[in-house]
Amino acid sequence: MGLKIKESQEEHMQQGIKWLNERFFFINNETMHVYKDILKYAEKVSKYHSIKGVLIDPINALKTTDKASKYDYEMEMYTDMLLFTKRTNISLFISIHTRTQSQRERGSDGNQLMPYPADADGGAVLYNKADIFITMNRNIQDPNNWMVTELYVNKMRNKETGGDVTPRNTAIRIRMQKGLEFTDDFGTVPFKRDYLKNIPKLVYHTPTSEDAEYEIDNTPF
Repeated sequence: MGLKIKESQEEHMQQGIKWLNERFFFINNETMHVYKDILKYAEKVSKYHSIKGVLIDPINALKTTDKASKYDYEMEMYTDMLLFTKRTNISLFISIHTRTQSQRERGSDGNQLMPYPADADGGAVLYNKADIFITMNRNIQDPNNWMVTELYVNKMRNKETGGDVTPRNTAIRIRMQKGLEFTDDFGTVPFKRDYLKNIPKLVYHTPTSEDAEYEIDNTPF
């Protein structure tokens, strides 16, 4: 909407929620899931709704199984995920934290260094299985650049459509503007909001207990 939360009216909030609910499903995170649960949920819902992609954020937080070693567990998990994408044509987007040692490393300015793929928890196993691998970093204590996130495309399996890796020392920079949107260094957002002006305003009605019961009964998870 291009508005801060404090500046939003009820109609803005309801319009945003409507837009979100028409495009996203959320898996309840009040209990810990194993990765196979999430893949099963996605495949089940895809039989009734068009599912283009699944985001797991972060994958480090999932419940692990009793494998002989962490390496065996991760090898099985990422192999299953790769097979899942090929079987269902659903893209998987995985967010993962870096190892503790990587978070301790600092440059001469005191800022945390941009991590390498090997610094991710899972390292080479994940890197080898992924089609695209992106590392990102933001130094929140830097007084001048706390709002800038830097990204490197470290791996691009398919370059035929124009994608490629990021050259060394030329990070892709995105900047948080006005506390509500991310732009490039020139203030440009990657989409236009003009279409929002033509969306009919919603008439908001406070939900009844019957509405709430219906929503609960019809929630996928």
